[in-house]
Amino acid sequence: AAAAAAAAAAAGGGACPTIVRHAVLVPPSAIGKVIGPRGANLRTLRTRSGCDVEMPRDEDELGRRLLHLTGTPAAVRRGQALLQGLLLWRGGSVEAYWEEVSLKGEAPPDAAAAEGLPPPPPAAVD
Repeated sequence: AAAAAAAAAAAGGGACPTIVRHAVLVPPSAIGKVIGPRGANLRTLRTRSGCDVEMPRDEDELGRRLLHLTGTPAAVRRGQALLQGLLLWRGGSVEAYWEEVSLKGEAPPDAAAAEGLPPPPPAAVD
């Protein structure tokens, strides 16, 4: 997202958009679900949200890991919504969650739906 903002500015797209970073503490019981098989859920979070997603291997004393979402405010809110949906959903992947929500006629999280939401403070995910 940061690279896209720099490219837009270099191409005469005007001022760089605001870039924000949000951190979420992921408990040990949810780390595998967030990462997915061979990182599939992290990759899908990146492509579906439009923000950069990083999850360093470092753990705190309780085994939790930080997940960082970086991008425009709308992209980060999309990433937060997808992450929250994945953690609350009983299925296994972000892609399957996205498809199930779409099949039910609900709109998957997007920038328009997230625009009115203030970014929540960094918090632990239960």
